[in-house]
Amino acid sequence: MPAISINVIRVGSDQFTSTDLTTINNAVTVMRNIYATVGITLRRVENWIITTARANGRDVIDSNSEAEALTDEWTVPNNNVDVFVVKLYVGSVAGLSPCGVRATRMPRAWTAQSLSSSAVTRGWFLPTKSGTTWASAT
Repeated sequence: MPAISINVIRVGSDQFTSTDLTTINNAVTVMRNIYATVGITLRRVENWIITTARANGRDVIDSNSEAEALTDEWTVPNNNVDVFVVKLYVGSVAGLSPCGVRATRMPRAWTAQSLSSSAVTRGWFLPTKSGTTWASAT
């Protein structure tokens, strides 16, 4: 059975509430269930943190270029797909992939998305292919 593993990376980890953590865990469960319907297993979920002090102000993402910079600075050196979760992503849309496709269309690389959106609660903020995924906890 095909399988993927993900790194859930909380940026500004000291700012996350228990409710935020529950939302993230629920999204992972939904993702696992969705993938299982098409025969894909979520093998491992590794949790990583970047404290606010170490995030260099990137706990709040103000632009797509800042999001890309953070992925360059902090990508986990393993074969898992990186899922960066920030408290706030400032922008005019819920999320974009590097090619400009709205995040709700299951992007190929990374996305930035609000965890309170219906797309996230449906498990859609997580990856569909190798790459990096973004999510916001607001």
